[in-house]
Amino acid sequence: MRGCNVISMLGLIWLLSVGLLIAGLVTFGYTANHFREGSKAKNGFFVSGFLFIVPTAFTLGYFIVSDTPNFVSAFISPLAVIVFEVILVVIMLIACLSPSKGRAPRNVIKGIAIFAVLQLVVVILLLTLTLSLAGGDIHEEYNYEERYEDYGYTEEDGEITIDVYLGSEKEIEVPSVIDGKPVTKFGSYAFDNCYELTSITIPESVTTIEENTFHDCIKLYEITISPDNPTYVSSEGMIYSKDMQTLVVCAEGRIGKIQIPDTVQQIGDNAFSRCTSLTQIIIPDNVTKIGECAFYGCTSLTNINIPASVIVIGPEAFSDCTNLRDISISSDNPEFAAEAGILYNKKMTAVICCMSGISGSVTVPDGVKTIGAHAFDGCDRITSLTLPEGVTEIGTYAFDCVWDLSMITIPETVTSIGKYAIPSYKIVIYCNEGSYAQTYAVENEISYVLMK
Repeated sequence: MRGCNVISMLGLIWLLSVGLLIAGLVTFGYTANHFREGSKAKNGFFVSGFLFIVPTAFTLGYFIVSDTPNFVSAFISPLAVIVFEVILVVIMLIACLSPSKGRAPRNVIKGIAIFAVLQLVVVILLLTLTLSLAGGDIHEEYNYEERYEDYGYTEEDGEITIDVYLGSEKEIEVPSVIDGKPVTKFGSYAFDNCYELTSITIPESVTTIEENTFHDCIKLYEITISPDNPTYVSSEGMIYSKDMQTLVVCAEGRIGKIQIPDTVQQIGDNAFSRCTSLTQIIIPDNVTKIGECAFYGCTSLTNINIPASVIVIGPEAFSDCTNLRDISISSDNPEFAAEAGILYNKKMTAVICCMSGISGSVTVPDGVKTIGAHAFDGCDRITSLTLPEGVTEIGTYAFDCVWDLSMITIPETVTSIGKYAIPSYKIVIYCNEGSYAQTYAVENEISYVLMK
């Protein structure tokens, strides 16, 4: 995952800062120990320690769960530390005020001064290193061999791969040649986190564009490919194969409605991933395949129509489309059917996936025998779920990240529940005594209620 090296470095930085904090507290404690109001100083220690732990835990937690630490997140956390440190020093000063003289003794002031200086060093260190990591050097984990202007690249067999773009320009034109060798490939995540990038021009030499090349380029609206490029062609912010039969990727900054050309037969993996501003995507009748995570994170989509021609839909194709509530399948489609926002196989014996925008109580219809892997993954607004008699199998991660789900009814016909299918937090399984579901609940420490 991108950012792991950064997380490790930030972890070391924060450990160092905690070490300096402890040193400051020890110094302050030593000087304040001679003051008769030591109990107040002790209370000050507890409060100040809590105030430091809060921003520290927040920052560490953020970088642990975040795949892509960025300039803003790196800046806000140390800034929060500065605010807390100021409050901390004030609290210590108040805690150690001399009731007789109305001011802190000289040795206490000296201790606070030492403490403040140490913490200032911590803050400067945090700001310098975290902002440096997030602002540019964050790309070091790409292990690119050389750098040309704002491009980190590697060379193999006389060809150049762009591994990472290090600049911050809004409009860029990628060079076709670096050091006398042709640029032929964009690596995965090569332009990751280029938040200000709005337009990119790709030369004819580039014949390979890997998945997620433009990940989190949230303002990227225009992609222009040289008409002489033998592999790709571009139109209206989208990249297609040269024959226009495969839609490779759509720029994340596109807004509103997208009409996929009639020539397209395949929508590639991650093609519309994180296109959060698209409100409508029209799929033509010639499309036969929708790739894995094809519409992942299209949070503005509320409905989508699948034509009869589509016979393959990849895993998690509609995952994290948080407002997608309705999916319509042509009655002539030989492979799929849909009902109430849930995608099934044609015979409606298997749940393939539920749209993430579905909310409230959900009852799976009679006749269903299989709940597929990741079927309800990310449907975090569903509160209760009832599976019908006849269901025999629940796939892996079937109900993962269904945060609002509090109860699920599992019939005694179920004989297989995949790994991590049902998370252990707050969910109560309603099942029959002696059933496989009861055994699963006991083994995985999940609360359950026996039905009569």
